Amino acid sequence: MRSSSPSPFAVDRVAIRLPFAILRDADEHIDTIITGAYGATLRARRWGSTIYVRGCLARYVQGHQVFCSLPLHALIEITHARVAATLGLPLLSDDVWAVQGGRVDIREIEVYHQFRALSATDARRAARVIEAAGRVGRQRTARTMNTAYAGRSSARSTTRVYAKHDEVLYRGLPADLPHRDDILEWSRDVVRIEVGLKRQALRDAGLDTLAGWRDPARAAAIMDRRIAQIRALDNAAPNLPADIVANLSTSVRATYAEWSTGADVRATMKTATFYRHLASLRAQGIDIARPRSTGRGAGALAAMIEAGPAKLPRWV
Repeated sequence: MRSSSPSPFAVDRVAIRLPFAILRDADEHIDTIITGAYGATLRARRWGSTIYVRGCLARYVQGHQVFCSLPLHALIEITHARVAATLGLPLLSDDVWAVQGGRVDIREIEVYHQFRALSATDARRAARVIEAAGRVGRQRTARTMNTAYAGRSSARSTTRVYAKHDEVLYRGLPADLPHRDDILEWSRDVVRIEVGLKRQALRDAGLDTLAGWRDPARAAAIMDRRIAQIRALDNAAPNLPADIVANLSTSVRATYAEWSTGADVRATMKTATFYRHLASLRAQGIDIARPRSTGRGAGALAAMIEAGPAKLPRWV
């Protein structure tokens, strides 16, 4: 891997169908676990003239999935060749051309951005911000340990936000993995925002084959939209100057004061009044449509996202 800067997004787990023309007229049953780099495994089973593979391609190829600079098509090409070698299946020219032409069926995929928090504590706090918001877009949120979910049981897409270091400690890294300690240290204050896309969502976005991923803007648009929704949850606007507050109408000033405490003013106001006050305060850079983030760490999630994705180590 030679990239020194992050891709627009990176790929975690996938479910794909790899082409093997040799299987068209074969009766062979295949359902097995195959081993890749540093003991990483994938589930592989026959599906017609393809091998259905499910798992983390980055871990299978490089031995870990803390980060990966390889684009999806490169991961699939490497995996295709290794699966063929492991299963003893010849790669015919039709198979190679199918992958190069993007004719690989993608059933599910997880893509992500990673951001660097100010500390490991702030990284863990990100999940609590998501849980407290109640929703990301239209999807309800929940939290298990230090992982927050939006749309956890959705048939279309699920978002996960979590401290990457905690997951690395839980899963562990191979003892003989190059740069093992450096990788562990790199993950210490990293937050991963991960979007899992299922079959129907992939079809709707034109991303249900590898060919659709040749244009990274399609998947990037999905990630950007979800990240913008998460950024908006950490609504920690600064206090308005006293002279501006003094010039607000009495009723708008009261709404601003209540919102400043972290209250959900929308839930307690008449609709018409809420939208009048919303317009007045948005003109001052205050958005009362969401409760204000208060307390320790307020605004940390938003600041982390605005700083941009975490850079890959120089030695990658």
